[in-house]
Amino acid sequence: ERTDEPRRSTMASDELEFVRELLGSMSLATMTLPEQRAAIEASAGSPPEGTSVVPVDAGGVAGEWIVAAGVSPRRTLVSLHGGAYSVGSLATNRRFSALLSAAAEARVLSIGYRLAPEHPFPAAVDDVVAAYRWLLDQRIDPQRIGVCGNSAGGGLALAALVARRARSAAVDAGFVLVLDGVFTGFLVFAACKCQFLPSGYRTYSYR
Repeated sequence: ERTDEPRRSTMASDELEFVRELLGSMSLATMTLPEQRAAIEASAGSPPEGTSVVPVDAGGVAGEWIVAAGVSPRRTLVSLHGGAYSVGSLATNRRFSALLSAAAEARVLSIGYRLAPEHPFPAAVDDVVAAYRWLLDQRIDPQRIGVCGNSAGGGLALAALVARRARSAAVDAGFVLVLDGVFTGFLVFAACKCQFLPSGYRTYSYR
């Protein structure tokens, strides 16, 4: 039944609590980059029981299809992890992507884009563009595709679609969803076609 009232999701509160615990348990500023990566990897949460996780080569880019229990594959979200473009991975993004799959009722393609400083700009952008092109090559309806990112991944989502347009290719994704809960406390929707989300869903708030 459709409602005009926004529906809360446990996704936001669960992930905020995880971030609070993570930041309270370590001082990343005192660590080297390899130590930061190892600490983040060790803190990665597991997806909820019943989540399907299938590795995939997405146009030469490592990825995972992540589908929450009971979710149909008729809609697709591309999920890009945060981490200042230098930390984070498929493993650290797995639980978040599973919760996102459940909340949006869509299958999620999580992308393990290359990290800086080993792979400087525009390596990460190129990876996301390649993965998006691969989705189109699978004959997935572009109006059924959403591109989203968490924190730095949100900026990467926008940069990838701008790059695609700059290369004279159509920007035909259904919407760009920028998730920036760590820094602003909110999930911010940009150029979002709300009909992609289930009836009644509009915003997710960390408050």
